[in-house]
Amino acid sequence: MFTCHDSIVINSKRENVFRVAETYPCFIRFYRYGEILYQDDETMRVKIGAKIFGIPTSWIGEGKKKKFETIEFIQTQGLFKGLIAIWRFKEAEESTILSINISFGFRVPLIGKSLENFLGEKMVTKTIKGILMEMKRESETNFPIRL
Repeated sequence: MFTCHDSIVINSKRENVFRVAETYPCFIRFYRYGEILYQDDETMRVKIGAKIFGIPTSWIGEGKKKKFETIEFIQTQGLFKGLIAIWRFKEAEESTILSINISFGFRVPLIGKSLENFLGEKMVTKTIKGILMEMKRESETNFPIRL
């Protein structure tokens, strides 16, 4: 099982950052495409297109929302089927700390663990960092803190 964690401070209120997260993946500029297939107050279903080592790929994920606190995504279709990404939104005065925790595993005899580590280190950690930066950009552009 590969796990990783990253976080970022976003200069916007938690409610605003959460509202931006509810529009994921539409604002992620490094994806080939991102669309929301379904959304209500508690769930969302998204489809994302990207490139993995230059090869076009896509996946579908479902998110369970706890308003202004967490979104727990699970990839239901695609290369990383079963990947879990938990987004946590923590208030920090006038800012928000957004954390993303990832875990996934491959059930491939002999090479599964090596494949997890390779893809996790080469792709997943980079993608998480990119999502956090895009969340910061989008949140601070659309909901800046007024001093």
